Amino acid sequence: MVNCFMTKAEFEQQLTKDNIESILDDCLFRGLPFYFRNQPEIYSKMLRTLSRGLRVSSKDICVVGSAHVGFSLSPHNYGEPFNQRSDIDIVVVSPNLFDPSWIDMLTTRRTPWYKLKKRTKDYICEHREKYHIYNGWMYPQLVAEVLGIGTRWVSTFNRISRIPELSSITISGRLYRTWEHVRHYHRRGLRKIRNQLAERQGH
Repeated sequence: MVNCFMTKAEFEQQLTKDNIESILDDCLFRGLPFYFRNQPEIYSKMLRTLSRGLRVSSKDICVVGSAHVGFSLSPHNYGEPFNQRSDIDIVVVSPNLFDPSWIDMLTTRRTPWYKLKKRTKDYICEHREKYHIYNGWMYPQLVAEVLGIGTRWVSTFNRISRIPELSSITISGRLYRTWEHVRHYHRRGLRKIRNQLAERQGH
């Protein structure tokens, strides 16, 4: 598996001279993630476990963020190096999982609203009020109580956390409806970073 590690300076140079779409394709969603640079076999094992557990092709699963490139791509803390406090953020793309889960959350058809835990109700409202669903993604682990895939999602992520090499790090996953929704989310983040860099250079 090819890697595409680059320094922060190299990334910024590419961000200012190349179009964002090529960066998404070449750097953010492909290759061996930074965190697994010395243990590619563990990355392959993790992908297999997720693919089998969630019944999603491994091509529709990837690591993003600082665990992938080596430093944060969040506009709020851009450039912070991956460290022991960092998480591994995983993207799972599947309309077959997303659509029924969206209806489950919308209707609470599996568990009546009045029987839900308060934190589950709060997370459902958060998905609505912060436009997660509008933007085509959700955190299944936070609303697992109402999802038909809830138990499967949680147990699969618990399974990868029991891989010895991954047991000491927090691993979380987002479920996206399509890859275009993934691209939209990360495209907006890269534009904000590029604007920040331009403002700095302007000073």
